[in-house]
Amino acid sequence: MTSFSQKVKKEILKAKRDSDALFCMLCGEILSAGSLLINNHEITFVLSSESKEFLTAVEGQLFECFEVEKPSIKISKEQGSIKEKFELSISPFFGRRVLEGLKILSRDENGNTAISRSPEQHFLQDKGAKIAYLAGAFCGAGSISVPETGGKSTGGYHMEWVCQTPERAQVVCEILAEFDIISKKIERNGSSVAYIKESDAICQILALMGAVASMLELENSKVEREVRNNINRQSNCMSANLDKVMNASVKQMQSIDEISRTVGIESLPEDLLEVALARVANPEASLSELVKILGNKISRVAVSQRLAKIIKLAQELGGENG
Repeated sequence: MTSFSQKVKKEILKAKRDSDALFCMLCGEILSAGSLLINNHEITFVLSSESKEFLTAVEGQLFECFEVEKPSIKISKEQGSIKEKFELSISPFFGRRVLEGLKILSRDENGNTAISRSPEQHFLQDKGAKIAYLAGAFCGAGSISVPETGGKSTGGYHMEWVCQTPERAQVVCEILAEFDIISKKIERNGSSVAYIKESDAICQILALMGAVASMLELENSKVEREVRNNINRQSNCMSANLDKVMNASVKQMQSIDEISRTVGIESLPEDLLEVALARVANPEASLSELVKILGNKISRVAVSQRLAKIIKLAQELGGENG
């Protein structure tokens, strides 16, 4: 069964983007899902994912952004993994070309290679580029979870970007802040995680990243959940009120029975006797219903006061008789 996260990522990967945005998205994907490989002074990268569709999309982006020759890229199933994982590998020649083009690798004045711990800022000059980077980072190592539509899930709304360095997580938080989205960071299993929990913020960022259908699905599920919760609250309230009425009625009936057993119900004053007889004849009636049964001659408060007097009298009689 396809998870909501998987549906979101598929939609993001299929969204149309211009070449500049695609460049930034590719940067986010490699920085989040990629690992550097160094062998005999040659350097390249490999991408791992449980989604072959994701790696196929990255392959297409590499062709478009860097004109990488198709034979130089290989997607293969990862060995020795419990879960089904796939791996995209690229030849050292083209791998270094991509890494340097994305400024993940750079050379200093002495020709030494340096590895960037965060995306190059000149790639993220406008909001479109920043959103594309967020989209790539999410597709590479992000996830989203929402409460079940049926209302059985105890978890809330949660969207996160798992980053390999604190600097990259900070970049995610800063980009989100530019869209007035409040995010937080935590460290988890050696990674830095940027996350948001507000459902409205999640809907906003989904739409910005191109997952409009997923955003609408989430909005609909929110409405359904709120309606269901309102119905449950009303039902619980009605049930609680019914329990309250029944408990009060039982106590009143017990009090009337105590009076009947000891001194006789006829001994009650006329105003109390009238209410007592109405209660005996209608044990499940609410106070408002008793008012109608009594012909609307007295108020709901008066009925309640008279029943309270009956209960008090029964308690006094009970005390006198041990």
